[in-house]
Amino acid sequence: MKRMVNILIVLLAIIAVPFILILVNKMKARNLQKDYPALGQPIESENFVLVELKLKGKTIEYFHGEYGSDRSQELDTALQHLEPARYWPKNGGFVHYDTVKNQFMIATNEYVKNVKRPEGLLDEQKNICYFDESGKPVGQISNFYSIKQPWQANSVLMLDYVPNFPQWKNKSAELYLKHFEIEHFETYWLTPLRGMGSPNGAGPAPAWSGMAYYDLHIAGETLRFRSPATKDGFMFLESNDFETELAYCKFPRLLKKAAPAFLIYGPRFGQGRAFIIKHK
Repeated sequence: MKRMVNILIVLLAIIAVPFILILVNKMKARNLQKDYPALGQPIESENFVLVELKLKGKTIEYFHGEYGSDRSQELDTALQHLEPARYWPKNGGFVHYDTVKNQFMIATNEYVKNVKRPEGLLDEQKNICYFDESGKPVGQISNFYSIKQPWQANSVLMLDYVPNFPQWKNKSAELYLKHFEIEHFETYWLTPLRGMGSPNGAGPAPAWSGMAYYDLHIAGETLRFRSPATKDGFMFLESNDFETELAYCKFPRLLKKAAPAFLIYGPRFGQGRAFIIKHK
């Protein structure tokens, strides 16, 4: 009888562990919420502020570019790993900078009703949104299917400095994920064929969805915020296996210009959002 009681106590303790971990996780998140406002709320440090841009369109377009010489150190680091593709820096971004007009450009697309088509079907509309260094909208061009104007002339692409498979828990990284708050368990994670995808390719299959709390380091200061994220792994054994859907686009390091920089939130399904990081 005593042996059965001991076995029962051990089983109850094992069952209780996940609930205790979730409780601790939620308590830590509650303590952080005051200092980590959600994207879209006022976010600032001593000399910088993060402000949302007014975009037309839904999906923010990604453009491929070329590696700049300022990324040579990242490439050298990548080559030292057994799986260099996991650490390879990205060769593209979401923001163009017009060096002549001193403007920033973000391309978006959306599906809208084309009045020229009587059947009322939705067509893809391309948009180019222009902003000055303060983040103020200064123009926009739109057209169905493609943009005819050479809007990329005299522009440079501001690369995304969040690498492939980033080390989110590295405190020295420019974008550091301090805490992940558990909100929902995704039951399809239990499906053996999860992540198999479709003829278009496999997609992510996270175990948890919730809210991530970030420290964004810029010029010796820290901007703190939170935004939605997901995490794979039921027991949190892999510390960097997050899907944040964030990009951090900035000037090449050779220009030694910390701001303006741009934070892009681009969910696979949902409204894309862009934020400018600028001096106060």
